[in-house]
Amino acid sequence: MKRMMWIVVLMAVTLTVTSASADFYVIAGGGGVGTRITSLPYTITTPGFYYLAGNLTLAANNSISGAILVSADNVTIDLMGFNLACSGYSDFTSGIYINSRKNVEVRNGTVSGFPVSGIYDALAGYNYRIINVRLEKNGAGILLAWGGDYHLIKNCTISENGSNGIIVSGKGSMITDNVVSKNPQGGIHCTGAGSSLVGNVVVDNGDYGFFLNLNASVPYLIDRNTAYNNTAGNINGIPPAAKFGINAGPGFP
Repeated sequence: MKRMMWIVVLMAVTLTVTSASADFYVIAGGGGVGTRITSLPYTITTPGFYYLAGNLTLAANNSISGAILVSADNVTIDLMGFNLACSGYSDFTSGIYINSRKNVEVRNGTVSGFPVSGIYDALAGYNYRIINVRLEKNGAGILLAWGGDYHLIKNCTISENGSNGIIVSGKGSMITDNVVSKNPQGGIHCTGAGSSLVGNVVVDNGDYGFFLNLNASVPYLIDRNTAYNNTAGNINGIPPAAKFGINAGPGFP
C-alpha cells in the first residue's frame, strides 16, 4: 500500500512539469531541482539550472555589473514568471550580465529598470538563448553588441527602454517572433552576417525600426516582419545580399 502511495505521489510531482506552450515550461514540486536565487546581487560560477521563486529587486549599487552575474558556461536561468528589477539609480548595472560565456539561456519573466541593459554580454560570448522575456524601462533591452555569435532571441516583448530594443552585432543569430516598441534609439539593430529576422513586430520606435549592415557581402534572411511608424524609417536600407520573404511596412520589398 505504501509503495502504491509513493507511486501516486511521484506521478503527481511529474505532472506538475507543465507546458503552457512549446517554449514556456515551469518545474514545480519538491526540492532538489536546480538552484534558487533568493537575493541580489548573485553570481553564477558553476554550470546548471537556476531559478527565481519570487520577484527580486536590486537596490541602487554602482559597484556591480549585474544583478545576476553569469561567470560560467552551460547555464539556464528561469525567471519563472517573476520580475527581476532595479530600484533607484545605478550607473553601471545590468539585470543579467553574461561575462563572455557560451551556452547561456534566460527565459520566462520580466527584467526592468536597469540603467545599462536588461540582458548584457560583456564581450564575445556565443550560443545564447533569450526566450519569453519581457524587457522594459532598462537602458537598453538586450545588448549583445561586442561580437558574440549564434544567438537566439525569441518571443520577447521589449518596450520603453532608454535606447535600443535589441542590439546584436555577431554573426549567425536568429531574432524571431519578438514585439519591439517605444524604444527611443531604435527597434532591432542587427549587423551580424548570416543572421535571420523572422516574424518580428517593430512599431513606434524613435530611430529606425530595423538597422542592418548594408555591406554588399553580408547576407540576411528577412521574412514576415512588420514595421510601422518608426521615426527615422522602418528600415535603414536594403542589404544587397539579403533574401526577403513576405514583409509588411513601407520600405520593405
